[in-house]
Amino acid sequence: MKIIDDIWFTGFRGIVGIVIGEDDATHERKAYIGVGSGIDLWKDVKTIAENGCKLTPEVAMKIAGLLNPSNDKKVKRLRETGDQMSNVLFNWSQKKDKFTAAEIQMIKALQEQWDAARK
Repeated sequence: MKIIDDIWFTGFRGIVGIVIGEDDATHERKAYIGVGSGIDLWKDVKTIAENGCKLTPEVAMKIAGLLNPSNDKKVKRLRETGDQMSNVLFNWSQKKDKFTAAEIQMIKALQEQWDAARK
């Protein structure tokens, strides 16, 4: 993995890093988060890149959105729509039957709301 950047947070109890890299084979950018020793920067970077927890773009965007109060309505819409979709799918899974036409229409409407809320 080619290292693109590393970001560090220090506190009373230690150091946490985010390492952003590019996969050698796929050229996909990936980010990992983990704890460093704070003694050897390059060893910490390598350890986090190889063994850290994957930090997905969705999680990073969620954090950024929560830090920006102007996004509160969007976050609320996403949660509500996601909850509605989860309820519909959970109820369907309990029936173990085919979707009715009304349920399909509701799922399509929720999917449109979800897509609109994410923009």
